[in-house]
Amino acid sequence: MAGEVAARALQPVGVRLALVGLGGAAGGLLRYAIDSQVPHAVVPWDIIAINVIGSFLLGLVAASAPRDAWWIPAVGPGFLGGFTTFSTVAALRWSADASLVDAAVVLGATLLAATGA
Repeated sequence: MAGEVAARALQPVGVRLALVGLGGAAGGLLRYAIDSQVPHAVVPWDIIAINVIGSFLLGLVAASAPRDAWWIPAVGPGFLGGFTTFSTVAALRWSADASLVDAAVVLGATLLAATGA
């Protein structure tokens, strides 16, 4: 706890915000690149895969990284946040054209798989 407080004191809020912003931009761009290369199907497998992979990696970072690591804001809420949140926008676009049942099934499958990751 004291080490975490000391690390945050050494890293100004503006630096942390910049790290989150840069990481988020990179994560969103990667997600957009994947979306533009994957053909759209009845089931949005790319959206499900992105959310499961992002959840797994976020859990891995949270479990194994030192709490005072300078790069956590860039990787956790930044890159992985942008990576998975951008796929939420894609899911909203997909679900606008899907039936309520299809959208509910995809949402349920995504939540189960991401939680299990």
